[in-house]
Amino acid sequence: MLVDVNGTRFHLFHGRDDWAYCFEDDVNDSKHNSVCWNRHSNSIQLKPVLARFPRSQRDVVLDPRTVRRGSDVDRFGNWYWISHDRQCLYWQPSGTKKPELFWKPSTPPAPTKSAGAFVPIVPKNPLMPDLAGLAVTKHHYLVVGSVNQHGVYLFDLHAGGEPTLFQFPKGVDFEPIDITAAPNGGVWILGRKNQDQGQHVYWGLNDKFEIISESSPMQTIEDEALSDFKPIGGDSVIQPKNTFPAGYPVAAISPVSIVGLPDSSVLILDSPKDAEVSHLYHYRLNQQLADPIPLQGDLNVTEIGEKKVEKTVSVIAHDIAYLPKLNRLVAVEQNGNQAIAFNLNIKTTPISLSVAADYLPLHFFGGRALVYDEQTGNVFYDVVGTTPDNDDAVRWLQVRTLDQPRFLTQATLLTPVLDGRERDCVWHRLFLEACIPSESAVTILTRSHNDRELINSISFSREPDLYLRQAGSEIPLHQPFAGQSTVDNRTGTWELLFQQAHGRYLQIKIEFAGNGRVTPQLFTLRAYYPRFSYPRHYLPSVFLREQSSASFIERMLANMEGIYTEIEGRIATAHSFFDPRSTPPEALEWLAGWLGFMMDPMWAKVQETHAETGAKQSSQDESKRVDRRRLFIRFARILYKRRGTVKGIQFALHLFLDPCLEQILQYFKEASVTPDSPVTAHLAYFGLPAPTPATTESAFEELLYAYVLKRPSTIRIIESFQEQKASGQDENNDDVAHRFSVLIPENLSSEQMKMVNHIVNLEKPAHTAFTIQRYLDGFRVGLAKVGIDTTLAHTSGYRQFMLGRDHLAEGFLPAAYPMNVNERLVSDRDQLGYLPSL
Repeated sequence: MLVDVNGTRFHLFHGRDDWAYCFEDDVNDSKHNSVCWNRHSNSIQLKPVLARFPRSQRDVVLDPRTVRRGSDVDRFGNWYWISHDRQCLYWQPSGTKKPELFWKPSTPPAPTKSAGAFVPIVPKNPLMPDLAGLAVTKHHYLVVGSVNQHGVYLFDLHAGGEPTLFQFPKGVDFEPIDITAAPNGGVWILGRKNQDQGQHVYWGLNDKFEIISESSPMQTIEDEALSDFKPIGGDSVIQPKNTFPAGYPVAAISPVSIVGLPDSSVLILDSPKDAEVSHLYHYRLNQQLADPIPLQGDLNVTEIGEKKVEKTVSVIAHDIAYLPKLNRLVAVEQNGNQAIAFNLNIKTTPISLSVAADYLPLHFFGGRALVYDEQTGNVFYDVVGTTPDNDDAVRWLQVRTLDQPRFLTQATLLTPVLDGRERDCVWHRLFLEACIPSESAVTILTRSHNDRELINSISFSREPDLYLRQAGSEIPLHQPFAGQSTVDNRTGTWELLFQQAHGRYLQIKIEFAGNGRVTPQLFTLRAYYPRFSYPRHYLPSVFLREQSSASFIERMLANMEGIYTEIEGRIATAHSFFDPRSTPPEALEWLAGWLGFMMDPMWAKVQETHAETGAKQSSQDESKRVDRRRLFIRFARILYKRRGTVKGIQFALHLFLDPCLEQILQYFKEASVTPDSPVTAHLAYFGLPAPTPATTESAFEELLYAYVLKRPSTIRIIESFQEQKASGQDENNDDVAHRFSVLIPENLSSEQMKMVNHIVNLEKPAHTAFTIQRYLDGFRVGLAKVGIDTTLAHTSGYRQFMLGRDHLAEGFLPAAYPMNVNERLVSDRDQLGYLPSL
């Protein structure tokens, strides 16, 4: 609806695309520097400011080359990290708070006396490992790098026991810096500078811990030479040269961390000493996919306690962690006070990076590592208090966003020039659907002219202050905030009467103001034109002869016009109260009463109730869940028509138990205007006609009714005489006459069960009796028809037993550890020839 009952039209700004036409200064530039779009609330607001934790003189800059050591967490919540002296491993078992020593290399035993001529050789100075880099793989292996032993330790976390040391060949410069898990079950290893290539390198190990040699430069470790042995009487044998992958070169100056991405590429963090900003290098094997990406972005930033606002955020990072579910990269600064979050888009070429305004302070960061926990989807860091070298005091805390939002304090937004379609147009009213908290303000200024080219030469004039309407929106039946569970008392429809806007073309300036802690949020703007003049339509012309008095009368009667126009609008749209699709929620009970229904409150919360009981939900957002009472009233005609029948009872139960009916109906409507829609083929499978653009609302309702009853469902009606006939008993037994069973889904709440019983009582024939059973109760010999009622497939009903939830014969006891391990060969479980893939 773009006009009211008086024919007054309005220009509308609603949604991100509309607000994108607005700009911040006289230069028509759509880039917004002081305002931004809030995708969570679908509003435009003051741009957030990133708060930086103030640096102090006592801050110690963490050197990732010496402090960072490596840590990770396994799927069971057990934490592992390298000790402060880099010679052993600590762990914190899941459910405990006390770290323990996980592994320490054993000291060779002292020489023992021997009766023979030989004794064991024991090195005088055994080489103790210098550990660097740690990761837990997808298949539950712990991989730890050793610098001085030129290899990696491999711990089998399922089997336990001592680790296996995989050493690189002599001559290969292997000095690990960092290790990260790869999505295929292997690892990526970042190494120090290769002497032959003169660059840092990284290696890849697959899920079998074999070196990845694809596209890798090869290094000669043994030259071609004559073999020490040859056939008797034969020629000398030439032993070919032996090569080994030299690793993938990295152009970084001082790389400190590596993370694996889902597309099998890697990001390498480069943080040279005395650098102004860290950089990310993006590689896939030996191919550098983009130029170095600086860890910086355009975002307003200020230090806590300071008023000065910078326009750019630059980060010198100590470590990084990637969150694949959120497409975010978290970097901790080298002073250890704060982490900075970046939105990372890996689908673009090159990947794009933007700074988020989340405030992520850290508390006594120990510098070991940032760790992404795949099970919780969160990032953790180590806390050690004032003794960073004390591994017995390490705790792992989640990096949390501190809810202390900050915003710019002011901004200006200009709308495009609006056309009033007539010369000397008197612009009427401005309505804003907005949230304007206390200590913030929105000021409206306008300028107008009959010549579009000259409007820029006119200065802006301030309009009256906005006021919050107590009656809500001026549009009949429009409730812009009805879906929100909580609405601030400063949220609603704000209004002003234009005083200065006279001319065909109008431009509106919106001035935002806040205190740095709160911001106005604008959802929708409506600018009405031209004004329906009560004096011109209803008063003698004598009242309009003097300009000053005419202007006063015009503005005075415009207030009354607003009141009467709303009343007339409601009268003009009275028919909407009789349509369940458009009537306001408070009128649904009244409308149902016209049809003889007494609506239970549970009908209004069908989708919410199913969300609480874990039922399958549609993709609708919680704030957009629809009121099922509307659909119930729409199908009242069909329910009355089929009352007392099996199909009528089934459909009434579907209306209550199926939370997706509105979405299915929407799919049908979309299919009616979409050529070759998959919905059409799906309907044809059940023998139902395809909807067309000419399909009426009643035809859509009949189609939904037929579809719901024909598709497979856990809601069934079984008449008792069918059970008796299938079991071979006498069909004339009065005990089963006029009786039936209602099969319903599992895990319904007691309130839902009572409502099901109430619905069946209303819809069944008066002379019949019924029992309510769970759906699986009907799956037994004599009731279920093979191939008709049953399908050979997995079922969610047959699942692992949980105490207090499941019944006997409806699930199974899961295998205990280690019989439930899928990545290993298990004695007494696996058979030769039927071994799982490793």
